[in-house]
Amino acid sequence: AKSVMIGDFRTPVFLFPEGTTTNGTSVITFKSGAFNPRLPVQPVVVEFPHSEGTFFPSWVAASPSLPELAIRMLCQPYNRCKIKWLPKMDPLEEEMTEWPGPKLFASRVQHKVAEALGSPTTQYAFEDVRLMKEATKIGGKRGALATGGAAIEFKLLQEFVDININDALKYLNKFNSLAKTSDGELTFEEFKQAFGEKMGTGTIRQLFDLLDDDCSGRLNFREFLVGASLTRATSEKSVDEALKLSFRIFDLKNEGSMSFQTARNILKVIHPNESVEKLQKTFQEMDENGDGLLDQDEFVRWAKLQDDALSKIKGSLL
Repeated sequence: AKSVMIGDFRTPVFLFPEGTTTNGTSVITFKSGAFNPRLPVQPVVVEFPHSEGTFFPSWVAASPSLPELAIRMLCQPYNRCKIKWLPKMDPLEEEMTEWPGPKLFASRVQHKVAEALGSPTTQYAFEDVRLMKEATKIGGKRGALATGGAAIEFKLLQEFVDININDALKYLNKFNSLAKTSDGELTFEEFKQAFGEKMGTGTIRQLFDLLDDDCSGRLNFREFLVGASLTRATSEKSVDEALKLSFRIFDLKNEGSMSFQTARNILKVIHPNESVEKLQKTFQEMDENGDGLLDQDEFVRWAKLQDDALSKIKGSLL
């Protein structure tokens, strides 16, 4: 794509925008790099029609090896391949911006290809494949993480939290070392054993329940990764979300606001050496409307003005 932009290539460039192979049940995220030139593209749909009971040559994490796939294809009388050319697609005006133009263009082409295939789209991406391969390495091909638990729709998750694939791989290994159940999920007792030394029982329970998005009583890898990512937030949006999570962790009664007696716990984390009198004064400064209660928005606005507030909160949690 870069070579096209600078004029090294004068002929069309053939690219597979998914960046990996799939089982064909859905169309995964198209990588935006192929659309960076913001030039017209010619979508082409490739299908491998097969009837029930015949071999389907999809090479994915849980499939046979590539040599075995080749041998099994050779054992069939013939293998069918269907190629369909779709209408040329030009970038729209909003897709001509440097960013997020290529991402928007890629998404529109992805949906057009999925429509032609009669398949759904998904936010799974090449990074999910890397996570699945790592899960296979650490837990075996038939382990719970390798058979789906490690696939988290990585690109969708990146829209909400600061995370890159290298950090996600490290957290996957951490999660695997903690989760002892056969279904590849983390129980509260396992979570408490790993992180409870820094928090009281009420606080660790509150954190666990906040991360348990589906209220299953266990944390899957995606839920664990969201919590871990928020503790290392750097972008303004992620910092806001991390501070909101911090407030909710210490709001043990889930009332949406805290009196000084409750807020003192989180203030002691940020200012561990200050006296009760000074903490009371700080609380009054944070309480913008003077109602004697600290709400989430007041806390977030105040904490963002403190250079080390978030880092100290993170240190007291994970």
